[in-house]
Amino acid sequence: MNVLKFFLKIAFLGLLVLGFNYLLRTYVPYFWHTEFLANYEQLLAEDKSINTLFLGSSRIANGIVPEVFDEEVAKLSGPAIKSFNLAIPGVANGENYRLIHRICQEKQFDNIRYIFLEIGSINYSVGDQFCADKVVNSAKTTYWLDQTAMQTSIQDIQSHPFDGKAKRRYTQNYLVGFIQNQFNAGYYESFLDFYYKRDTNNFGKGTRESRGYRNAEKSKTRLMRKNRKEYLESNGALSNEKAQTSREIFSGKYNVNIKNQQHLDHLLNLIEVAKTNDLHLFFHIPPLINRKHFPEIVALYRKLPDAHKIQTSNILEFPDLYEMDNIYDGTHLKEKGAVLASQYLAQKFVHFKYNKGLVGEK
Repeated sequence: MNVLKFFLKIAFLGLLVLGFNYLLRTYVPYFWHTEFLANYEQLLAEDKSINTLFLGSSRIANGIVPEVFDEEVAKLSGPAIKSFNLAIPGVANGENYRLIHRICQEKQFDNIRYIFLEIGSINYSVGDQFCADKVVNSAKTTYWLDQTAMQTSIQDIQSHPFDGKAKRRYTQNYLVGFIQNQFNAGYYESFLDFYYKRDTNNFGKGTRESRGYRNAEKSKTRLMRKNRKEYLESNGALSNEKAQTSREIFSGKYNVNIKNQQHLDHLLNLIEVAKTNDLHLFFHIPPLINRKHFPEIVALYRKLPDAHKIQTSNILEFPDLYEMDNIYDGTHLKEKGAVLASQYLAQKFVHFKYNKGLVGEK
């Protein structure tokens, strides 16, 4: 009888903790701890005429200027557009997937009609940056892990050509991260930082400008400055290598093949999720993609429906996006490069709207 009472008390205590955690989550948004917070709050401060969002990694955060995109669309007599850059530096695939589901669910996004999502390599889900032992307890790699995001990420792992040991380790790490997220394990200090705005100075550390654009040239981070210095000292070696890879891929020098069908299925599913909520989802390949990931990303791109893909990464079409004068560090564009990239993306978007699909996109 005493044993039964003990286990009942344990169960009751567990329910209390779980209930408290869910109650606490009603007072903080699910993205409370990241630089994304400052960006999201800026979006909410805008008027309700925002109808277009850009999602992706720092390549998008630093590479798309919403006002320039809107002006170019208007100049070409395109549809009425007011856009916002909601990209997250260092984003994981599951992080973006969950964000799209949130956009579909939350009333403050009811006016959104177009989403441009950077196609991420499978390595953005299963690489050491996101699910290795050293980062498994990081809030950045767990805060977005609801049940759908966890299942998607684990499916990516199981479909990837890892050995059995790596698959078990990464799967275990995602399961642990999911449990941490459900119980807010290790999050309380971050919650307090959010609630009392104790970390406000760091929320905008990436120098967000108007409507979410992140100007690389104004970055305050030591890493960005270090990368800039090394890029200049190498005389643009990194972007030159990426330019060569783009040339080889888009000139048809070698074939690119799908390595993870599950990943493609997830992208196709996102298109359907968006459609059911009257959203048009474009998958976008920006310039300066990692050389190792480029073939995989282009392979995915070629399998997507024409009406849901746009690229500005082909050096044969956009050579100036690979010129050193327009590049900050080999991965991110300078402001004038971002202006050009925004104009090119707008031109392709308007072409899509009035030609019913990007016929001939390869």
